[in-house]
Amino acid sequence: MDIVVTSAQNNAYKEKIKVVVGSDECPDVFFSWAGEFSERFIRAGLLMDISDEFYNDEEWSSSLLLSQVNEYRDGDVLYGLPFRLDAKMFFYNIDIFNELGLEVPETWDEFIQVCETLKQNGITPIAYGNQDQWPSSHYIGSINQMVVNNETRLKDLEPSTGEFTDPNYVLALDYYQQLIPYFNDSPNAYSHDMARNIFSQENAAMIYAELVEIPYIKEENPDLNYGMFGFPLIEGEGDPTLLTGSPEGFVISANTKYPEEAIDFLKYLTGPEVGKQEVQEVGWFNAGKGIVDGLEDQKLLEAYEILEGAEKMAGWFDSSLYSTVCNEYLIVTSVLTNGEMTPEEAMSKIQKVAQEAQTLVQDTEDN
Repeated sequence: MDIVVTSAQNNAYKEKIKVVVGSDECPDVFFSWAGEFSERFIRAGLLMDISDEFYNDEEWSSSLLLSQVNEYRDGDVLYGLPFRLDAKMFFYNIDIFNELGLEVPETWDEFIQVCETLKQNGITPIAYGNQDQWPSSHYIGSINQMVVNNETRLKDLEPSTGEFTDPNYVLALDYYQQLIPYFNDSPNAYSHDMARNIFSQENAAMIYAELVEIPYIKEENPDLNYGMFGFPLIEGEGDPTLLTGSPEGFVISANTKYPEEAIDFLKYLTGPEVGKQEVQEVGWFNAGKGIVDGLEDQKLLEAYEILEGAEKMAGWFDSSLYSTVCNEYLIVTSVLTNGEMTPEEAMSKIQKVAQEAQTLVQDTEDN
């Protein structure tokens, strides 16, 4: 069996795969994010349901962390498997914190006070690059999880029922606005990679970053003394136990001419054998059990403990939203970051697009 591998940059890939997945050019096995990004393909009957193959193979299913595998479930359908586990944490410069006598914040008020102290001492509190707009969605998604009732939040993520009329969505944007004075200047002019470099070079005290970025930080500054903490607690109607993040993995085209070979390849690609190589050579984790045996990098071990201990992931906000709603959220949050829109105005625009999405989905189902 010959396997041909192709790759593309994040945003370019997202646009390309949406076009080719329903065509003759669709790869047999391809990368896809859990949540709405993949579930749109399920609704169109374009992904293989691998439930029987996975759950009937006890050796296979028992070799993976089911808490992460389940992120690729839609009802009774298992449509993919994780290749890379990931979550969002605040990374902070331990030396800067120690110099100013700062404690790791646990609550939102403590977090804002830490930011204020850093700013008063001439230090940029948070490195932030929103040029590609998706970084803002990770902030908004994390805050929504805290302040919006979980049942309401999940209902609104479904394009057929999404409304976003709960006033707590406005409240979430209010909280986001509180952070803007503590970002570096002109965050919409910086990419996330540029912001990470600001943090790595010790020109900012914190960054909201993904666990998969640990190897990049080590490469940018091997001597950086940093730690990690979870998103500060905001008292609200949501679920503070949810971990912001989602595995990223591979799915199989429903139209593949080689279903058995595709299953075998997926089993190999997402299994513990490759997982051990992955973590040792790249610093990423798949869902395989025991993949960190022998690993000595303490930052990666800490990251794996975070992922292994997560009872439930919340999913990347941008990947969880219907495409048109996502686009509108990213646009209005970018404008909000520039101080050119209020949270109320932003949510009004999102509510309008959410109503339009309901109609689009209904029309698709009727046809």
